[in-house]
Amino acid sequence: MVSTIICRWEITLMIVLQALALYLFGEWAVDASPAVSEVIAVGLFGLFAQGFCSVLNDINDVEADRINHPERPFPSGRVSIAQGWAVVAGCFAGSVLCALALAPPAFGAVMFALHLLFSLLYSFPGVRFGRQWLLGPLTLVTSTVCGVLAVLSCTSLHASAGAGKGVILLVGLVCFLHHLFVIPLKDIKDLAGDAHVGGSSLAMKIPRRGVHAIGVAGYTVPWIVLYAGVGLLDGRGDIPGLVAPLRTLAVLCLVIGAVMSWLVVFRPVLLERSQRFCWFAELGLLFLFQLFLPVVVRVVRG
Repeated sequence: MVSTIICRWEITLMIVLQALALYLFGEWAVDASPAVSEVIAVGLFGLFAQGFCSVLNDINDVEADRINHPERPFPSGRVSIAQGWAVVAGCFAGSVLCALALAPPAFGAVMFALHLLFSLLYSFPGVRFGRQWLLGPLTLVTSTVCGVLAVLSCTSLHASAGAGKGVILLVGLVCFLHHLFVIPLKDIKDLAGDAHVGGSSLAMKIPRRGVHAIGVAGYTVPWIVLYAGVGLLDGRGDIPGLVAPLRTLAVLCLVIGAVMSWLVVFRPVLLERSQRFCWFAELGLLFLFQLFLPVVVRVVRG
């Protein structure tokens, strides 16, 4: 049970690192130098946005978590709901201030706003798209991708000539496809609690092997799209030095995806018993992809 709480801190740390990695990728991709003030604002935005989404979701999942995760702060009684709402309000305000500090272009401002809006729709009382088997995953993935595009829109890659904006949209598409297809895997462990509060998920509607098959698609198809998409962009515009790094990352993610596919298909008990594996099954490869974006630009391109 303690591992569930630890995973929450791990996810928050990874969200902050992911936001920083996206910003660094957007600068290093065109050999620009990151601004210290913007690095700080991006990191804080990741922290506040994750706090807003996570705590709001936990407040509205408290009844389900009494069954699925009774050790969490709200169902265990260690933190009151009123305190949770104070954190939500503070994190929302912090997210907005950080977004304003980054002074994004019009496209970025819309993406920041949509990221917070879809995060709200996913968990807010009376709306709670997160408890619907189709709207839930679509809302969550849209929020994630809008956050990715928002950060990248504040970088020199977005402002550059050539196919810079195309590269950003390709990264967003890859994140969308991967996250959408692997989300159902995390629901397998939470079926009892979700059913108790009247929620629904794809894992309730199709056989377990069908959920596994969708997950396998999520671990493989997006990286093939990335590998092919970079080639198409290179033929249409100027993305100097990015083809080899992004294709290298596509191959690396495909290899990791193949390992995850094997575990999901041949060791499915991990999805039911290990909270950390459930976390990695849904978010691990997505985070690794984003974290390695600036790394491959530096290492492969030199």
